[in-house]
Amino acid sequence: MKNHQDAEKASAAVAEPYPHDTTSKPGSAEASHPDALSFDGERTYVAIPTFRYDGSYPLTLEATVRPAKVGGDTILADTEFAGFRLSSSYFAIHDGHGYVEVFVPTPPATNEWVDVAVVFDFKEASFFLNGKQQATRPSIDSTRGKEASFTMRRAMSTTVRSSLRNG
Repeated sequence: MKNHQDAEKASAAVAEPYPHDTTSKPGSAEASHPDALSFDGERTYVAIPTFRYDGSYPLTLEATVRPAKVGGDTILADTEFAGFRLSSSYFAIHDGHGYVEVFVPTPPATNEWVDVAVVFDFKEASFFLNGKQQATRPSIDSTRGKEASFTMRRAMSTTVRSSLRNG
């Protein structure tokens, strides 16, 4: 979340169902930290319909996780509808023309806590582990992408779901 106001918008914006999946239910803003989001692990999502990202400033996604296995884990994902996917060693985002994919050269160790972050601005995507830049990839199209409402949710795949960890 960009700031506390965005977290409040997220909390207020979860009343309507995810537009492409009638079995999903809303998640919520986590009360223990003003900028954190919480998902119950059962197909929840948080939609922020008033948040529009146009690439005019960098967007950062960050999570502290403990990977269960090397590769195949997913932290946040919605690539079903031209969105993004973040794992502990991979990031992909659709920039309006195709997917920009960034892979880290050495994935983090399993069963150890690691801070995973990615910064994207429609010019390039950079991947960080524990605050150190691991990889950068230019965008397919360096012009600003189209604005779209912002939705975060878990991956729908049961294979991916089994590799997720709480934390």
